[in-house]
Amino acid sequence: MLPIEFARISQDGRLTLVIHVGSAEQPTYWAVSEFKTVKQASAGANERLRAQWAGVLKNMKVEGTDTGDRVAATLEQYGSQFQNAIRDSRTAGMKVAHAMQSSYATLVGSALSGMSEALKQG
Repeated sequence: MLPIEFARISQDGRLTLVIHVGSAEQPTYWAVSEFKTVKQASAGANERLRAQWAGVLKNMKVEGTDTGDRVAATLEQYGSQFQNAIRDSRTAGMKVAHAMQSSYATLVGSALSGMSEALKQG
């Protein structure tokens, strides 16, 4: 659930969906990215998005120090940990759903079997 709302007008006049603190939370969905780094993801983005991320990525490297490299490594590490957590959570959820489905099928099968026996007996 995220507090999202159509609350921004883009440069070309389109109404845009954004995270808007204070708005009612809405059900949201996500997908795990196939990209391992922000650089990889921004390389395939459209020109406007690429320009937005270019400034961030450029500022991550502070000249004469390794701060930018450490920041990039930390971001990649957290991104990887987040992806693994999402995958693990999705796997656990699927296992629970499968167990519930199996239990439900057993319950329904037993109920139908009982009803069938009752009808046979008259």
